[in-house]
Amino acid sequence: MNTEKSRSAEVRETLTYCGGNDRLHVIFLALPMLFETVFNNLISTVNTTVLSGYSETGVAATGSVGTVLNMLILVFTALSVGASIAISNYLGAKEWETARRLVFVGATLCIGIGAVISGVCFFAAGGIVALLNLTGEVFTLAVAYFKIRVAALTVAALQAVLLAVLRCYGHTRHTVYAGVLQSVVNTGLSVLAVRFPTTTVAVVQNIALAAVVGQICGLLLTLFFCKRLGIRARRVQNARAFWALTAIVLRFGIPAALSGGAYTLSQVVRSALAPLISLAAVSATVYYNNILCYAYIISYSLGSADSIFTGRLFGAGEFDHAERVNRLLVKCTAVANFLFSLILFLFRRVLLGIYTDNPQILAWSTAVFAIDFVAEGARAVSHIYEYSLRGAGDVRFMMVAMILSGWTFGVGGAYLFGIQLQMGVAGFFLATALDEVCRAAVAVRRWRVGKWKTIFATKTA
Repeated sequence: MNTEKSRSAEVRETLTYCGGNDRLHVIFLALPMLFETVFNNLISTVNTTVLSGYSETGVAATGSVGTVLNMLILVFTALSVGASIAISNYLGAKEWETARRLVFVGATLCIGIGAVISGVCFFAAGGIVALLNLTGEVFTLAVAYFKIRVAALTVAALQAVLLAVLRCYGHTRHTVYAGVLQSVVNTGLSVLAVRFPTTTVAVVQNIALAAVVGQICGLLLTLFFCKRLGIRARRVQNARAFWALTAIVLRFGIPAALSGGAYTLSQVVRSALAPLISLAAVSATVYYNNILCYAYIISYSLGSADSIFTGRLFGAGEFDHAERVNRLLVKCTAVANFLFSLILFLFRRVLLGIYTDNPQILAWSTAVFAIDFVAEGARAVSHIYEYSLRGAGDVRFMMVAMILSGWTFGVGGAYLFGIQLQMGVAGFFLATALDEVCRAAVAVRRWRVGKWKTIFATKTA
């Protein structure tokens, strides 16, 4: 009994920042998430940097299948999003036991689905990689890397949902520690992989193993934090209750999965278009994305913080407060994105010099980084409004809108500008910018309609 009281008290304590100074509370949530995302992105950056000094074909191989891996991981991320939306709302409504049961359901779903996807992708690795239009040595390296990474997808799945749970309960700084450990382990092992090279295939495989070992270490630390902080999953033994809670998670998670999956799949298709330009275009896309992702993470981190913060406000029925937070975050994100994009533009050649001295890749950079100004400005708006709507459970409408925008502008635009109009890699990023502008316009319009105020109550009734 005393244990239950202490746990409830802890939960209440994590919810105290829903009142008071919004700026401080948003920073409290967003900064740890920003650092966590930075360290996660460092894994890709380190692997690309290490390989760029050893084999450009290795970069092309790992970078190309990296988009497929991101799409697969996005499935688990989306399930964790579904769980976190429901958990945040139930915490806001002070329904502690339901929140704990949702932790159990979310973890169970991610482990089960992760195991299935891992097995299928491992045995179908060759066929999946072949869809990327890769040939020769690049194909061989890509398959070797992909098989190792997909074998550990269950680890990634469980970590995704547990990190989401920690954020819901307000323990965002602990997710940073897990990200730091994962990045340090991955970096150290990746450097060793190139330090003592054998064959290019062996190096690529060892870099994949480095990422997996780092993931395992991050998961173990995440499990430790969950236990230490008293976050418990309440087992749901009744089958009917289990599927009822599963339905809630899936109502929120499936639209997020379809939306995110469709977006990532559009990135895969774009990657498949790059070889139609040149091998340099394939490598350039990887290099540019590795650099520009650090501007992207600002809006992602603030948007994710907004989803948790406003999700609790929605659960408590504080809609006016949620709207104030939303306006505040749009301003903060727009300023931050502009400043960071400016820094990347000014130092673009220095940053690219870490990876390559290819004159063609460097020549494309001015147009690509200039276009990114537009993309990041629109993304500051689209991410905040989209994640606010997600926190309220308004995911179906945005799912359809995001899919249509991503494939019309993201894929269709990439083919038109990049291939047909022969703008090369710059055309791909112009298509991305147009996609983000469309997303921003739709998300703002949907928010102003105000239907999000009734979504969660309707879906959980």
